[in-house]
Amino acid sequence: MECVLFIGIQGSGKSTFYKEQFFHTHVRINLDMLKTRNREDLYLAASYQSKQKF
Repeated sequence: MECVLFIGIQGSGKSTFYKEQFFHTHVRINLDMLKTRNREDLYLAASYQSKQKF
């Protein structure tokens, strides 16, 4: 399992970098797409349990 964490201000290129470098190998988990912390936590737990790269 592998986790890549992006932290930075809005508009700094985190999403673009993900798409260019990790789109084909890692699942993207972010609050903007999932809308609630609960959904984000569930998605994170499922990725962790299934040993999916995220």
